[in-house]
Formats: sequence, C-alpha cells, structure tokens
Amino acid sequence: MTPGSRIKHAMGHSKFFSIERWIQLINSKVRPHLEYLSGVWGYCQWNKASTTYTKYLKAALGLEKKSPVALVYDETNMMPLSIRRHIRMLKLWAKVLTYPKTHYLRQLYEKDKKYQYSRWAGRIRFILVTYGLGDFWRTQSTTGKKK
Repeated sequence: MTPGSRIKHAMGHSKFFSIERWIQLINSKVRPHLEYLSGVWGYCQWNKASTTYTKYLKAALGLEKKSPVALVYDETNMMPLSIRRHIRMLKLWAKVLTYPKTHYLRQLYEKDKKYQYSRWAGRIRFILVTYGLGDFWRTQSTTGKKK
C-alpha cells in the first residue's frame, strides 16, 4: 500500500478527524510532493497532479468522484494547483529579474526569452498576459515600468 493510498484508506475509516484536519493533512503530506519545484517545471501541464489533489480533497469532504471540482475548491477555500504553480513561477521570475545580467540564471533566462516559442519564459509571458499583467512582461520589471 502506497503512502497516498494509506491516507485515503484512513480517511474512509476514521471518524476522529474533522474535515479541516484532513485538509491540513493533505496539504502538509500530499501537496508538497505534487508541487515540488513547480516554479521551475510549472510551464508543463501536469493534469495528473491536479486530479490527484482533487481526489484527496473530495475524499476529505465525503463527496462523490463526479462532484464538480469548482465545488471542492469553494468548500475548502483552496486554490487549484495550476494557479499555485503560476504564482510560484512568477515568484521565481521576479527573483531572476533581480539578478545581475552576468548571473548564470539571468543569462539562461535572457537566452530562453529570445525564442518565440520558448518553454519557461514563454509560459511566464502567457501567464502575465492572461492575468492582464502584460506590462510587466513588456518592461521586464516587477513594477511594470521600464528601468
């Protein structure tokens, strides 16, 4: 039995924990594994992580498998993993922008940014434009103003 299946098994057989305690357990033991270094690899779509996370949340709430995902996030007051990945990526991007142009991570970013269909930098651009923050991309600044 895997650690994850042990948690799900215990969820179905324990009446001692409240829903809040189960969600705390899921967020401390399951979510960190699903989000490990997601600021770096977050440009990839990893639907299995989101599916796994919502399965645990549905089990904690006692919902059926076919319950709407929006209901799960509304009831638990949690953000979907995809949005959390976007936030982590933007935090990493903001940090990379603070590095001097001679820093190897900044040089790697600048090189990646030049390609029209780059992976990581292209995803940063997509995220910023999607959330109406395109000025930050155009200025390459966390203030939205040209330095």
